[in-house]
Amino acid sequence: MFLDPLGLVERGQRKIGLARFVGKVAVVAIGPLDQGLPGRVRLKDVFGNWHSVPARASPDSKALPVGASVLLVDRDAKSFIAITAPADLIASSDRA
Repeated sequence: MFLDPLGLVERGQRKIGLARFVGKVAVVAIGPLDQGLPGRVRLKDVFGNWHSVPARASPDSKALPVGASVLLVDRDAKSFIAITAPADLIASSDRA
């Protein structure tokens, strides 16, 4: 996987804009996520490929532990911003 300055992840011949991950449910893989240094979350793209991307908890959020389902709500230059994922989104992401 290659991350270029434009925020594109290259997988073989496909490039996926990282901005498309905002609004998606992910799982904390390396954490916990807090407002300090970013941890990492895992999620699938529309092609079924897994990605591990940096993320931090939102300023209003408590620490998000490893294994927690989170919603990626924004992105800055360094990482995604995450909150606890609502239960209905967790259930719908499990079916996808």
